[in-house]
Amino acid sequence: VIRLQAQLCRAMHSLGVMESQLALVKENCSSLIKFMKEDLSHMVDDRTRREIELMNGLARVDNEKRVMAEEMEAKMQEKEELLDQVREEYEELGLEYDENEVK
Repeated sequence: VIRLQAQLCRAMHSLGVMESQLALVKENCSSLIKFMKEDLSHMVDDRTRREIELMNGLARVDNEKRVMAEEMEAKMQEKEELLDQVREEYEELGLEYDENEVK
C-alpha cells in the first residue's frame, strides 16, 4: 500500500508539473498569437498606406498628363489659326499658298 501511495504521490507530482508546463505553453502561445496579430495589423496598415500613396501618385500623373494634353492642344490650335491667317494673307495678296514651300 505504501508503494502504491508513493506511486500515486509521484504521479500527482508529475501531473502538477505537467499542468504547470501546459499553463506556460498556453501563455506563450497566447503571447505569440497576440504578437502575430499586431504584426499582421501593422503589415496591413503599411500596405494600405502604400496603396494610397501609389493611387495619389497615379492621380497626380494622370492630372499632369491631362494638363499637358490640353496645353498641347491649345498650342496646336494656335498654330493652325496662324497657318489659316497666313493662307488668307496669301490669298488677299493674290498669291498661291504652296504647302511644300512652307515645309
